[in-house]
Amino acid sequence: MHIMNSTAQNSSDHKEAAMNEKIYKAMSRSGVSNLIIGIILIATGVGCGILAIISGARLLKRRGEITF
Repeated sequence: MHIMNSTAQNSSDHKEAAMNEKIYKAMSRSGVSNLIIGIILIATGVGCGILAIISGARLLKRRGEITF
């Protein structure tokens, strides 16, 4: 009887370890994905900011060319 309980316990431990490994891998993938998305968003934001500054500077530079 004791052997069967030990076998059942080992099976339960194995299932729990497999589930923990799946959770660990899922969290790793999620973390990497979030980092990549964050880097892309930062780069996009900086790019948009630079384009807005350049566009504003061009408008200010050419405002004297307007004739009424």
